[in-house]
Amino acid sequence: MNGHDRRRHKKMLEIKLATFALCNQYGVHKVSVDEIADNANVSKATIYNYFGSKEELIDAVTADTLEKIIKDTSELIDRDGDFFEKLEAIMTIKFASVATMKGDFLNEIFSDSSNASLKKYNTEIKSLMLKFFQQGKEQGYIDFSTDNELLYTYSEIFNSGFQVMYASGKLQLIDSVPFKQLIQLYFYGIIQDKKNEEIQ
Repeated sequence: MNGHDRRRHKKMLEIKLATFALCNQYGVHKVSVDEIADNANVSKATIYNYFGSKEELIDAVTADTLEKIIKDTSELIDRDGDFFEKLEAIMTIKFASVATMKGDFLNEIFSDSSNASLKKYNTEIKSLMLKFFQQGKEQGYIDFSTDNELLYTYSEIFNSGFQVMYASGKLQLIDSVPFKQLIQLYFYGIIQDKKNEEIQ
C-alpha cells in the first residue's frame, strides 16, 4: 500500500468511525451527510467520492461491525479449550456488540432483512454456531441426540430476548454477576438436577 492508499484508507476509516458514533447516538435516519462530514473533518464531496451515497456508507459501517463479530466468534470457536468457557466468551462478544450499539442503531441494523451484510452475517454466524454445538457434543456437554438446528433456534430466541431487554435499558449485564447467571440459565435451564431415586 503506497502513501496515497494509506491516506485514503485512513480517511475512510475516520469517516466510518464518525458515522458509527453519530448513528449510534441519534439513529441512522436522523443523521445527515453534512453532520458526518463535519465530525470527520472532511467535505461532503469526499464522502460521496469514497462511498457513493449515505446508504452505501451506512452499509460499509454495518459490514465492518458485523464482520468483527464474525471474526471474533470464529477465532474463539477454532481455538482449543473447554466448551463452556468458550460459550461464555462467545456470549460476551455478542452482548458486548449489543452494548456498543444503542437502541435505534441496533434495531435499524438487525431489522433490515434485505441488507446484504446482515444476510451474510446470519449465514456465517449460523454455520459457526452449528460447528460450536458439535464441539459441545464431542466434549460431553450436549446430548448427541439433540438436533443442532434446534440448538441454534434456542440460542437465537435467547439472543433476541436479550437484545430487546438491553435496548429497552432494562439490562446492564456485561461483566456482572447477573450476566454470568444468565449464561448458566442459558445452558442448564431453571431445573436443578435431582437424584435418580427422586425422579423415579
